[in-house]
Amino acid sequence: MVQSGVFDTVCMGGPGIDEVRFLLPVRPGDTIYPEAEILSIKPSTSKSDRGIMRIQYRGFNQDKEEVIRFIIIMMGKRNI
Repeated sequence: MVQSGVFDTVCMGGPGIDEVRFLLPVRPGDTIYPEAEILSIKPSTSKSDRGIMRIQYRGFNQDKEEVIRFIIIMMGKRNI
């Protein structure tokens, strides 16, 4: 997801990662497919040009088995 550049114009950094879960082993030769879902967007109370997003990432192997899950907390620019 990072390499895709999807957040290049929005991302202003991030204060952390929550709920990291390694659900199944990943082995050499596996192909991992990412999926992302925005869980929440909260405008900053002190700086009106930014907000905080919570994004859940999930990774699946070639057998469609979920192998990893985590939540990124990302600060991003707002269009105001």
